[in-house]
Amino acid sequence: MMKEPREKTLKRLSRWSYYCDGRNSGRGNRMKTEEHLEPTAVFIQRVTAAVSELKDHLQQDYERTYPGLGEMIRNVLDEEEAKAWELSFFSHLFLPDMVEAHIANLSRSQERHARGTIPCV
Repeated sequence: MMKEPREKTLKRLSRWSYYCDGRNSGRGNRMKTEEHLEPTAVFIQRVTAAVSELKDHLQQDYERTYPGLGEMIRNVLDEEEAKAWELSFFSHLFLPDMVEAHIANLSRSQERHARGTIPCV
């Protein structure tokens, strides 16, 4: 379902991380600032920025698939991001699959509720 957009997003994130957030985003200033920071702090800044960008892309993709559910999708993204950070500092690697599973579970619950087999929570 989301395989092609996710692959494109991950390729874009790989390029982004290699080029330090693109050529036109104040890269020169960013590099000077990063020289004075601990490598761990730089890593966390980059991963946090990558997760934020990934969440934006996932939000857009899921809103196209499920129009009108923007707030619910945003809540799922926030919840799964928190869980992904608990798993690893590489949360962006887990986030797309975790969000997809959560939304699929919500869809199945709604379908069962519509059929009257279980109450909707």
